[in-house]
Amino acid sequence: KCDSCHTRHKFDAKEALDPKSCGTCHMGPDHAQLEYYKSSKHGVIFNIEGKGVEEGGRTPTCVTCHMKGGNHDVSQGLTLGGASQGKFIGNKDSGAKYSKSPNGILMNEITAETYKRERAKMVAICMDCHSKRFAEHKLAVADGIKIASDAVAGEAIKVIKELYNDGLLNPMPEDRPENPFVGKKLMLTGHQLYEQTSGIEALFFELYKFDLVHAWKGAYHFSPDWTHWYGNAPMKLKLSRIKNEANQLRRLDKLEKELDIEAEKVDFGE
Repeated sequence: KCDSCHTRHKFDAKEALDPKSCGTCHMGPDHAQLEYYKSSKHGVIFNIEGKGVEEGGRTPTCVTCHMKGGNHDVSQGLTLGGASQGKFIGNKDSGAKYSKSPNGILMNEITAETYKRERAKMVAICMDCHSKRFAEHKLAVADGIKIASDAVAGEAIKVIKELYNDGLLNPMPEDRPENPFVGKKLMLTGHQLYEQTSGIEALFFELYKFDLVHAWKGAYHFSPDWTHWYGNAPMKLKLSRIKNEANQLRRLDKLEKELDIEAEKVDFGE
């Protein structure tokens, strides 16, 4: 859809060079790429000088890294990053389909060979300005943040699944309106809904949909504040709240059983 970047009536290639052109889609709480870029050193220089390397400036813009040489395949060079929840290294290339990562997160799966090939593409782009060693190191640091952040989300998934297995979510999936994608089953990540759900699942939705993404996408865009204070910190705070909520649910269940009280289910209707 060309006019997403080259707006109608003008259809100017130069217009698409400005990072603001990407802001219609790539912004907001679930993928704040424009905000990451603006707060990175790359973005700060662009805001000061008003132009990127394509126009004789000294800093990259969105198209520099993601559309090198006019290549409109914006996925070029992406390894563990990418759309939605990113990717993990496994035994196959899942393409656009989701696989379940070792942490229980639905995302794209790639092989080690694909990772190596795509990383080489991005390093080559970075080397227009930086040394190979510098580029490889910075991207490897971002990889580490992605992997560590996924592990935090995986810990939260484990807690909620244990509650589900013990019938302690309130309401349980079978007692709420159907998820249009999976019916009355527990769905964490992927097509998880943000309405008509249990309190602890709603908390997890914010963790994985917003905080987790800020942590690793912020890292790949070299925005430390987004990575930590909008990503890592709130993600870990929510994990603590999820664990505390799980403890409260188990204590309440024990008390209700001891007192022979029937638990009241949250009713959303149909």
